[in-house]
Amino acid sequence: MEQITQVDQITDKITNFDWTNFSIDAGLFIIKIIIIYVVYMIIRAIGMKLIHGSFERYQRKNSVSAGSSKTLQNLVDSIFSY
Repeated sequence: MEQITQVDQITDKITNFDWTNFSIDAGLFIIKIIIIYVVYMIIRAIGMKLIHGSFERYQRKNSVSAGSSKTLQNLVDSIFSY
């Protein structure tokens, strides 16, 4: 008899679940994730442009070897990516 009441309770909870609120909350969560991702990609693109531009100017001004400058640039790119 107790199992029947537990099953009834579970089915009652499922049928009375507020699917509208759940859908709205899930949709808002997904939209927030997308917005955060887009903002991250914009910041990353701007940062990479600044890093690459800085190293190009640094290499032109200081007559540093291309290999050393590229290695340092890759290191800074990796650090910025994290």
